[in-house]
Amino acid sequence: MFRWYTQWLPRLTVGLWLMLLMSVRAGAQTSYRIVPRPPFVYYYAGEDERFLGQLDEALQSLRVGMETTLGATLPDEVRIDLPPSRSEFVRITGGRAPEWAGGIAYPDRRRIVIRPAHTIPGGVPISVTAAHEIGHILIHVANGGQGGIPKWLEEGLCQVLAGESRAGSLGALGRAAVANRLMGLPRIDDVLQYSAPDAELAYIEARYAAGSFVERFGWESVRRLLQETSPDRPFDAVFHAVTGVEYEYWQAEWLEKAQERYRGLALLDLDNLIWIGIVLLAMVAVIAVWIRKRIQFRKWLEEEDDDETPVDPSDEPIHPH
Repeated sequence: MFRWYTQWLPRLTVGLWLMLLMSVRAGAQTSYRIVPRPPFVYYYAGEDERFLGQLDEALQSLRVGMETTLGATLPDEVRIDLPPSRSEFVRITGGRAPEWAGGIAYPDRRRIVIRPAHTIPGGVPISVTAAHEIGHILIHVANGGQGGIPKWLEEGLCQVLAGESRAGSLGALGRAAVANRLMGLPRIDDVLQYSAPDAELAYIEARYAAGSFVERFGWESVRRLLQETSPDRPFDAVFHAVTGVEYEYWQAEWLEKAQERYRGLALLDLDNLIWIGIVLLAMVAVIAVWIRKRIQFRKWLEEEDDDETPVDPSDEPIHPH
């Protein structure tokens, strides 16, 4: 009897502690309200109905334009999780989202999870972040879930469709171009593994590359790329068929033009503008001091001339030789 007691008591104690911890954790989990606003279903833990209404109004408006542009329609139900804290966002996503991510999309599950508005990096509005993630689901639909779309195009299109603009993006492109540090489109495929600064540059490049593609070939070419790319028809083959340009050549051409086009934009960076302004002010101050001294010098000369009294020739001393 004593042996049984000493053998099973520790196990029983550990089991009870585990049950207690699980119950505490379950009780601590956030309680969400389910708010259907077709095609969106919001899982919302807050009480601010005005916030939710404004978010839904913005997304419904953006959705119409996105669907029309891509020629695709969202599923009947898209789940949008709005966790109230950064830690809850990490819990829901299982820690899969990078630290710098404002949201994450699960296209196969028709679900997106968005960080709290005040924690989204880069000052991007939560409605734009949510629209970006919805863009991933819409691209998935347009592609028929076949995959094969390069990361630069998908991320770039999501930004274009959502109207996303990152603060200081032109300045960042300019600095990278001056330093010969533009990534190029193939490297953007690994963006989820990058640090925050490198990821930011990758997203900026994707945004402007996608915009450049649309400007040159049009949205109809985008729709064809999404629809026709599949495991049987890889992206580079479809790209050539749609545009008449070899995919590798276009990537190299875009990078070369980007280096030339954005190098001068380094001057638009706020820090650079501040320093340029300081230098210009210093130059103006030096010139102003020089001009003021010249004016004072001229006045002094004029005063000297006024003080001189004419000499009568009869008063001049005679020096005999």
